[in-house]
Amino acid sequence: MNNEMRLFDFIYGYARYYELDVPEAAHALHKLIDDLFQQHCVLQGKIALPSDMFWVGRADSSRRSIRTYKLFFRDLINYLDSLFDSVPNEGYDLIHSYCEDDKGGKDIPVSLIYLSKKALAEWIEGFGGTAPVYLLLGESGVAADHGRQVEELQVKELNSISLIISGLVNLIKEVDKAHVELSDDVDAVKRADAIKRRAAALRSPRKNVDVFSAVLALADAAEVEMPKSQKTLKKYMSARLTDGAEGAA
Repeated sequence: MNNEMRLFDFIYGYARYYELDVPEAAHALHKLIDDLFQQHCVLQGKIALPSDMFWVGRADSSRRSIRTYKLFFRDLINYLDSLFDSVPNEGYDLIHSYCEDDKGGKDIPVSLIYLSKKALAEWIEGFGGTAPVYLLLGESGVAADHGRQVEELQVKELNSISLIISGLVNLIKEVDKAHVELSDDVDAVKRADAIKRRAAALRSPRKNVDVFSAVLALADAAEVEMPKSQKTLKKYMSARLTDGAEGAA
């Protein structure tokens, strides 16, 4: 079922969905579970996790183990806490439980711990909280939502690339005009001089020339639309441009 999944996969899925690393995701889930723990203990005086929400399953499926186990808030919180500083190794992490059949404690591999996203979401909302979107989506919903995010990112990237390309073409035109066209207008002459001066900065003999700042300064003088962020230019323009600028000097 889309709703049921291993705790291990849930943590990684949460991290991927919100574009976090595992320690960050574990920290967010730690806070979520700890808040529920405080409310659950205060209001109901219980320390065990609801069995319809977290349970011990089997190696090949989420079907419940033939033995009856109790899982506890504090042990789940301690496990999440252990992920803050390190990425878990599947099959080696353990969560303490109480086996009712054996009348004793037992450490269970985290790969056998399952949860119901639906039950967890309903429980959060039952206490007046707001369930994270990830809990409300099935596998298809997560994939679709992630697909939309990827598509939106691709559109933004294409827009940035298009703006850079058209901006560079227009810069070439404006630099050419500044060198070729003559004018008696004082403002036009000042503008042309500013363009030529800033274009010359791209051929500076100095090492470690900040090409991206020089491009933005030239675009400003030429009144050409370009991305305003150096970070954006660096992302889509080759770092070898700096070497090229030095070699051209």
